[in-house]
Amino acid sequence: MTLQAPATSAAREPRASGSDRRWTPGRAWIAGFVLILAVAAVMRFYHLGQDDYWLDEFHSLASSAGKRAEFELFTYGRIVEESIVWTDLDNRSTLGAAWRSMRHDSHPPLYFMTLLLWRRALGDTEAAVRSLSAGMSVLSIVPVILLLSAVGRHRAGLLAGLILAVSFAHIRMAQEARPYSMSIFITSSTYLLLVLAEPQWSTGTRRARFVISAAYGASLYLAVLTHYFAGLALLGHVAYAAVRLRGPAFRLWAVTALAAALAAAGTWLVPFVAQVAFIRTQPWLAPRGPDHLWQTLLRLTDLPIRLLLQTTPFKTFWWQSAAGFLLLGGSLLLLARKWDRAALACTVWFVVPALLLFALDLATHKELLKHLRYPAVAVPGMAGLVALALDRLRTPLRWTALIGLLVAVALRLELPASAHPHARAAAEQLRAVATPEDLVIYDAVGWPIDWIPQFHAPIVHYLGETRYPTLLLREPMADDLKAQVQTYPRIIVISPRIDAVPNPSPGTHRPVARSEYIFQVGWFYVFVKQS
Repeated sequence: MTLQAPATSAAREPRASGSDRRWTPGRAWIAGFVLILAVAAVMRFYHLGQDDYWLDEFHSLASSAGKRAEFELFTYGRIVEESIVWTDLDNRSTLGAAWRSMRHDSHPPLYFMTLLLWRRALGDTEAAVRSLSAGMSVLSIVPVILLLSAVGRHRAGLLAGLILAVSFAHIRMAQEARPYSMSIFITSSTYLLLVLAEPQWSTGTRRARFVISAAYGASLYLAVLTHYFAGLALLGHVAYAAVRLRGPAFRLWAVTALAAALAAAGTWLVPFVAQVAFIRTQPWLAPRGPDHLWQTLLRLTDLPIRLLLQTTPFKTFWWQSAAGFLLLGGSLLLLARKWDRAALACTVWFVVPALLLFALDLATHKELLKHLRYPAVAVPGMAGLVALALDRLRTPLRWTALIGLLVAVALRLELPASAHPHARAAAEQLRAVATPEDLVIYDAVGWPIDWIPQFHAPIVHYLGETRYPTLLLREPMADDLKAQVQTYPRIIVISPRIDAVPNPSPGTHRPVARSEYIFQVGWFYVFVKQS
């Protein structure tokens, strides 16, 4: 015979669901939470300033400085007496100038205005500038953990945080002075607030409904002003609301979302229209080659693998697509028996942006899915799906699958900012060699058209303002330009060409020196006028 304690009034009540019980995190959960954020911070901040800025990061610097229009003015085929650094801050660099500069960019303004304030406070070193993205990346893990914990999936929340802490796409976006990590953080916050708002919209007090609606609407507004592709993930909210919300709750959601959309349009619609002409000139909008349908389908199915592991974005292998399809399909099958709002939120968070990008690529013949920066906003949804699926497995299987996933990530992972300070090395060499009497030529004749913007701008940034004449070449010189070049006693040529020595004036100048190869830049050649 077993004695039982008298039932209390609380014990006699119906058992609450995991999403409704009040939960206080224990010490083990808090320790895991802190450890995950610490691991994420180490992975993102380690050697953050070791690599040079690349071209898109210079776009961020120029836009935040309010000088993007000047930065885009590359003068080809004409000798320019000095090079000006359009990425530096000066007394012209204000929030208003950054706002106006965005008409020569292809993004909304929030990140770049924040970056201006960040640069004023912390300086312009690579580590300081990129730390804004790295910090946002670490913070973006928090809403995902809290979202799953808020509906009673506490262990799955920590698993999702761990997966995000080591996932390749999440780390890669954190390494760059670009708006993607901020977009992921704010979008993650919108999903957390949506899940928290659902019960409040149904049964909460008027004050609670107002507070959560205001917070949710503000997060939607900020997400739209951070990156246009955040809108792809935000459309997942429509699917979530259509499935989960009814009656007054749906009306409150619709009013809040509409108010945020109208506020964003009132703030940014006119500047966006001004951006359209610039956006149309961007090379990433160029049509691609044959077998586009097949390649796009492969990129869609292998997206889960590419978000979690480091793989090349320029080739898609069938086994990656098969693995990605199995990972997503297996996760959805494991969740089919327990389809709660956490599973729905993570599903629409990943699936809706992925399918929309797939449709955009098919309709426009572009390759947006190839570049992880566009679907990266969906990586927390993928991590949440995998974590929820792992949590459904029995303990031995769960740990086996998790360890297998982490080992796969570790085998493919590169720590942030690999050591390729090529532009800094080229600037140091040019500073040591060039004098005001020399002519410096960036020779990209017969080379892809984007070589000069990619490497002239970085070298000028690290070199500072120069007092020697410069010539940018992307096509053979005309006779009058050749005559000008011949008058210089010494010519320094920077060129990636390997087919021949790029002597700009073989009749009057002879080669006297060539540097070692500089990674991604090419060689320095020195030509001296013959007596």
